[in-house]
Parts: sequence; C-alpha cells; structure tokens
Amino acid sequence: MAGFLDGEGCFTAGGRNGVRVSVSNTFPWTLQALQKEFGGRLYRKANKDGKHRAQYQWDASGKSAISCIEAVLPYLIEKAPQAALVRDYHTWPPGSEKRKSIECELKRLKRTNYE
Repeated sequence: MAGFLDGEGCFTAGGRNGVRVSVSNTFPWTLQALQKEFGGRLYRKANKDGKHRAQYQWDASGKSAISCIEAVLPYLIEKAPQAALVRDYHTWPPGSEKRKSIECELKRLKRTNYE
C-alpha cells in the first residue's frame, strides 16, 4: 500500500477537509483494500466523454487519513516528507502560523522538478 501511495497517492492539508489522503486509479481493487484498512470513501468518477476507462477514487480525511499516514510513513520514499507534514498539520491550531507554513512547504514539495 505504501508503494502504491508513494507513486499514485496525494497527501494534502488545508481547506475544508483539514488533512487528506487520496488516490485515483482505473482498477478499484487496491482502492478497496485501502478503504477496508483505513476507512474513507471509494467512488467511481464520472466519465463524461465515454472515451476513457472508468476511474475510481479513494479519499480519507481526518482520523482515517492520519491512521493511513502513520501506517505507511515508515515505508514511503518519495512522498515521505509530504506525508510527515500532513501528519503534523492537524496537531496545530486552525489559523496558526505553523499550519500556514506547512501548507506553503507542501506546495513547494509538490512542485519539485526532478530533471
């Protein structure tokens, strides 16, 4: 699961959901396993043009997201810094400078150029 999230997952903090882990894929089986293990919700995304395969998304927020992050963090490679920031985000009060700095650092990490 950690490898799947490292490659395909998204770790976010801020907005109305606070902390969130999500991943989309055309195969629902791994997403079903994530939902079974950590909760959250799994849904099929709308395919408006009919030219592409169905896509599924799993989202976990709040305690479910934190539980997932704590389980996979020791095994993450590329997204370990992002996941650690998201894990720490919820420990700071809403509107705090620390939360704002975590949001900025997450944005920076997501725009890393690997060339």
